[in-house]
Amino acid sequence: MIINELIIFGANCNYSIKMGKIVKDSYKTGEAGVLLFSQYCNQHKPYIIFREVTKHDFGIDGELELTRKNEDAKIEATAEIIKVQIKSVNSPNSYMRNETISHFDFYADPDDLDYWLKHKKYNISVLLIIVDLRTESIYVKKITDLEIYSSSKKGQKIPIQFDKIENKLEFGKDNFVQKFSSSFRSRIDFDVEESLIMNFLQVKKFPKLLYQYSTELKNKKAVFQKINSNDAPHFVLKSNTIYTFKEITKRSSLKLS
Repeated sequence: MIINELIIFGANCNYSIKMGKIVKDSYKTGEAGVLLFSQYCNQHKPYIIFREVTKHDFGIDGELELTRKNEDAKIEATAEIIKVQIKSVNSPNSYMRNETISHFDFYADPDDLDYWLKHKKYNISVLLIIVDLRTESIYVKKITDLEIYSSSKKGQKIPIQFDKIENKLEFGKDNFVQKFSSSFRSRIDFDVEESLIMNFLQVKKFPKLLYQYSTELKNKKAVFQKINSNDAPHFVLKSNTIYTFKEITKRSSLKLS
């Protein structure tokens, strides 16, 4: 917040005129860049959810979540997430340095790059997004180049080179998922194998058969007295009936019929 105060002195006057809050050009540029990128996400097919960070960003401006069209033709969030940092450009030599017809450099602060790379420890990728408002162009690059960071001198800004063709996002091409889907991390990890626990039986893989046996035994304690607990399959005993996914061969000891 900047408040300007103008004091006028004269023979018969002493006026104090206070100016209102000043909106800096840098703020307007930043807002315009976020808006243009948000429009890109909104128009992309499939739709990309963009959540802007409004408090304590610390070098992260928001996150993206992919969507898909489900069996009912509804847009469904996939829980695939990636973090983004957005830099907006509206004048020469602001964030786009050494610019040519095909390339430009972005000079990252060491602290920012160190923070972005820390996300890798938790399998979270960060996209650096440069929005050139002069041409309404959006350029995106994933921050993964550890060699650049490790080879830089302490305290120096680190150049990250963008290719104006390879790193450009264009409205209507709808290729964002193709470019970056492998970088997204699921809030739910579908690749983890685990046991499914329910109030009926423990299941590690889908069984082909469910076996049902009538018995004279009244409770589980009686069943385990007749069979070695290490050999016993997972089962449920209900109303003198044993339900299990494994065939029981020693029927006589369990008094099965």
